[in-house]
Amino acid sequence: MRGFRFRLEAALDLRRTRDAEARRALADAQGLTKIAAEAVEQAETGLREGEARAREELAGAHLPGAAVWHRNWMIRLREDVAAARARLRERQAGERRAAERARAARRDLRVLERLRERAWQAYVEEERRAEQRDLDEFATLRAAAERQSRKELQ
Repeated sequence: MRGFRFRLEAALDLRRTRDAEARRALADAQGLTKIAAEAVEQAETGLREGEARAREELAGAHLPGAAVWHRNWMIRLREDVAAARARLRERQAGERRAAERARAARRDLRVLERLRERAWQAYVEEERRAEQRDLDEFATLRAAAERQSRKELQ
């Protein structure tokens, strides 16, 4: 009996590799998004703390330059928050693109896996039929041999 051989095995291996790479890229993108979200949270926390500190210091400030310094500092903190949010949006967009590539790679892989499974099932069915034909042929030959031996005994 012949062994099972899927003609598109090389393509299936390539698609498995691409699927694994796409899943790794998605995991990396998710990690970068998480880091960016944490950076936004830190920037917002720094802004809140900075505003509270500026209010406290400005309430008791006697130096005229302190108000200008704190105002510039607050502008800088707000810019940091805006930049962190922009990086987060970029990372989220990258994550969405990576997720779409991962879905496409998984879909392409599943197509060939289903094709391979159907080919395997066809192979198994053909092997079963061939075995049944062999058994039927053997039974026919055995029955013919028994009839022949009965004729010879008579």
